[in-house]
Amino acid sequence: MNPKSKVPALVLLGFVVWFTAAWINIFWFTCPSADTWCYMGPAAGGGTPFHLSALFLGEFLRSNEVWGLHFPAAPLFYSAVFAVVKFQPAVGIALMLALWALLGFASGRIAFQATRQVFWSVVAGAIVLVDHSMLSVVQFERPELLASLDLILVWFALSGAAPLNRRFRGAIAFFAAFFLPLVHPVTLVMGPAIGLILWLGTRNEKQVRRPTLTLAAFGYIAGFATLVLWFVLQPDAWKQFSDHASVASGTYNYGRTFVYALWHFYTPTFTGCFLWGIAIVFCVPIVLRSIRSGEGGNMVLCIGGAMLLLGVIFLQKFSNEYYIAVLLPEAACMAVVFLHRLDADILGGKRHQGFIALTILFVAAHSLVWATRTKKFVDAGEPRIRDELRGIVQGLPHLHHVLIPEVLWEAALPLTGSCRLNTLPQMATAARRLSYENTVYPQLESGDIVIVDRLQLNQPMEQFDRVSFTAIANFKHLFPGRIVWGYDLTVWRKN
Repeated sequence: MNPKSKVPALVLLGFVVWFTAAWINIFWFTCPSADTWCYMGPAAGGGTPFHLSALFLGEFLRSNEVWGLHFPAAPLFYSAVFAVVKFQPAVGIALMLALWALLGFASGRIAFQATRQVFWSVVAGAIVLVDHSMLSVVQFERPELLASLDLILVWFALSGAAPLNRRFRGAIAFFAAFFLPLVHPVTLVMGPAIGLILWLGTRNEKQVRRPTLTLAAFGYIAGFATLVLWFVLQPDAWKQFSDHASVASGTYNYGRTFVYALWHFYTPTFTGCFLWGIAIVFCVPIVLRSIRSGEGGNMVLCIGGAMLLLGVIFLQKFSNEYYIAVLLPEAACMAVVFLHRLDADILGGKRHQGFIALTILFVAAHSLVWATRTKKFVDAGEPRIRDELRGIVQGLPHLHHVLIPEVLWEAALPLTGSCRLNTLPQMATAARRLSYENTVYPQLESGDIVIVDRLQLNQPMEQFDRVSFTAIANFKHLFPGRIVWGYDLTVWRKN
């Protein structure tokens, strides 16, 4: 049998194994969190497309009508999906896995465009599909996944990489650039910088289609104007956003968050440090050479290198380690191209088989998190956390008021009329949290329930006076790991 004929079967087998491991680790073995409530929750209520509301906050400062906790593109996309398909936790996870698989495929396609070898294409796609930072982004349903997809679509369009039809290249460049300001702060600041680097690096390159770059520039401007209008026309949404940003913002930290992200996601193998280090070092001469000469050369590498270097520079400003996932495809593709050139040009193919084996071992080490998390799943008794949480909510007495932590938001969706959050999750100033608690706790009547999770992001502040409550139940399921995670719920009944 021709070895090449085995490749599709092996890839399909690998995808089935990946999907199974991903489902166990994300749907069964992950708790809903403040992030899932913040990013997926606004669309989970269904209704008309593009309507967002902060579930379980009621009418607090118009939270049921406007939403401004983050950049709006990802929740708006989810709302369009869930206006057609009713939201269920399993559907939300399936959507995230489908987008993740698409990102892996797109990364592999870019790598093939640069190397023209299926093996290196599979390596790039596999790195994206097994990476720990992407796993964390998907399990918390954060917007970095869509931001990464949008950025790689810009990469496809501006570099002219197949399989984009050249007739639609300009339109795709426009719409992909349009979403850059709307989806994520990293892509917001990278938009004009990418255009500047591309213009400097290809000013003498006759093969570059200037109309495509112009359409992308207009798309970015239109997207930025839309972001401004989103907040100008919704002052309450702007108040939410500015309150969130005032807590989440950080000063320039000289790379500490970036270095911490590498340690956080890649301990103990540290394969990510090599991945990012190789990619960054490899990109520097490519970008500098194109800027100096004005000859783009290989446009895939020129644009990908510019994206990676600019993104890493901008990441130093942000204090959120999850932002690293936005640039993961660029890092994976550029590192794979370097390894391909090392094998082909420097080693001359003499050590080809051994080098291939080392590369496969590298990808296997990079995916170690899947084995360790699956082992923790087995050690914890193979729990199905979302089923456990749904059972807890269904066992509550049917009362007028129930205040819940964010870990129960998915399970409490059928009870949105009686349930409220026990405090503001995600990032919120103390003044805003107190303002919210001053509206919900005075409404409690004798016999009403307050559920507090010891592991929730924000504990209730001054309004929850335990002297007026009696603890009636505790539900706990803690899981093994370097940090304590799971849930530890105490049910309090108002006297």
